[in-house]
Amino acid sequence: MATRQSKNASAEHLIKVGQDQGIAPVVDLLRSTEDTVQQGAAAALWSLSVTTENKIKIVERGGLPLLIRMLRSADEGSQEQASGCLYSLSVLAENKLNIVQEGGLAPLVGLLHSPNPEVAKQSCGCLRNLAVSPLNKEKILQENALPPLINLLESDDPKTQELAASALRNLAYNEAIGLKMVDAGALIPLIDLLTSQVCHPCAKPHSPRHFSSRKTPREHGSPHDCLF
Repeated sequence: MATRQSKNASAEHLIKVGQDQGIAPVVDLLRSTEDTVQQGAAAALWSLSVTTENKIKIVERGGLPLLIRMLRSADEGSQEQASGCLYSLSVLAENKLNIVQEGGLAPLVGLLHSPNPEVAKQSCGCLRNLAVSPLNKEKILQENALPPLINLLESDDPKTQELAASALRNLAYNEAIGLKMVDAGALIPLIDLLTSQVCHPCAKPHSPRHFSSRKTPREHGSPHDCLF
């Protein structure tokens, strides 16, 4: 098994490949049968997806179905890199729909149950962005996402709590879903989160008492999109 250091070195090399030769060669490596190669490629694409141009190119080169396939891997490293890359890609409005159309919703909801906190966090972040689209809200509900999102409100990780609260907020813009959230038991943990003064879903990281929204260069979607 490759060490974290070797995986990082591989990703750094592939980032340079993507910068010098374009996105396509890196996307092609997602087709590898080796987990470490897939992970290095997904990690590189995650870093390269910082720009809107590259977000578009990754999808145009066929990256979405390959990343979604990685979500179903038994390897947590693959799950983390793929969900993280999809989280970044989901900032674009068109990708919110594309990820769902390519079948990404069910595995993302499934990974909310992951014992790996990073996998759960990245998947939650992606779902949080997908929930911005009115066309996705009911579909997310149909995948039974409410129970795991509510459970993540009690995560040990403040950022995961923020993302879960933000995902529920986005879903609650649909009044019928908001009522179902109350029936599912979301109200008490949300109130507990507010009274504990955990930061606002789009607050600056590492400042849990800061309640103002923020924008970063990586955010190009609606005001309800957020990337940490």
